[in-house]
Amino acid sequence: MENYSVQEDSQHLPFSALINADDIMADITRHVHTEIDYYRQLLLVMQEEREILLKGRHDDLMPNCERKLDLSDKLAAVQKVRQEMMKSFNSDDFEVNKLSQLLPLLAGEERDDFYLCLTEADALSRRLSELNQLNRTYINEALDSIGHILSIFSGQQAGGYTCKGGRLPLSGRRILAREV
Repeated sequence: MENYSVQEDSQHLPFSALINADDIMADITRHVHTEIDYYRQLLLVMQEEREILLKGRHDDLMPNCERKLDLSDKLAAVQKVRQEMMKSFNSDDFEVNKLSQLLPLLAGEERDDFYLCLTEADALSRRLSELNQLNRTYINEALDSIGHILSIFSGQQAGGYTCKGGRLPLSGRRILAREV
């Protein structure tokens, strides 16, 4: 997210948006809190996924992925509704694209609370992205290892050893026969 410097952009908002701004902002804030809750749940599922990958409990991977997908779908639905609500603040010369653009509509403690929500959502989103990348790395390394082992067994790559400890040549005998 960006630096949340408060700008008095509310002067660009249409009068009709300002009349219902408090109600709409309350709804948007509730949706941001729901998003944060889903981010936290996703973070737990992603941490569980990391443990599954590290411990090799592959039978648990599919149910974990299903929970992750379900939470991601719920998060996307909440975000879509929130984005639609944000459009109510758009006018001919002002378009709300980011949550931080709503900060000028809030005063004092509400603004501070909303700012904290935005920074927490941003931090959780970044953490999820990092953990997702780490899990992706684990999966890719595991797939590379499996591919390497299969190539050794199929005789496509040297890497096997003789009974006396010497390396088998690339054209050596296959341990695993290929079916055509």
